[in-house]
Amino acid sequence: MTRLTAYDKKIAEIKRIREKSDLKIQKLKAQANDLRSKEVKPIILSILDSMAQYDITLEDIREAVQVANSFRKKNKSLKIKGNVATRNRPRKLDPKYYNHSTGEAWSGRGKLPNWLREAEKKGINRDSFLVKNKPL
Repeated sequence: MTRLTAYDKKIAEIKRIREKSDLKIQKLKAQANDLRSKEVKPIILSILDSMAQYDITLEDIREAVQVANSFRKKNKSLKIKGNVATRNRPRKLDPKYYNHSTGEAWSGRGKLPNWLREAEKKGINRDSFLVKNKPL
C-alpha cells in the first residue's frame, strides 16, 4: 500500500473543490434560466397584446427588423427564427451584358464569360452586348 504524498492530497482536494464548484455553477445557471423565463413571459404577453391591439403582423415585425438592422453594426443584427435580417446578404445583380443569340447574360462582375471572350476574339465590341441594346 502506497502512502499519499502531500502533492497527491492537494490534487485530490483541488478536484473536490472543482467538482463542488461545477455543481454550484450548474445550479446557478439553472436558476438564472428560470428567472429569465419568468421575466420574459410577461413581456412577450405584453408584446402580443400590443400586436393584437394595433393589428401588427409578423411581416410588419420582419420589415421593422430589417430597417433596424440597416442602422446597426454588422455583428449586432437582430435575428428572427434563426434568419439574420441584415443587408450583408449577397444580392442578385441585374445583367449588364446580354447575348442575343444564346440568351446568356453577365452582370459585368467576376470572371469574363466564355461567350463574351469568344465574341471579343472575333472582333465584336463588348458594348454591342450591353443590356440597353437588348431587343424588347
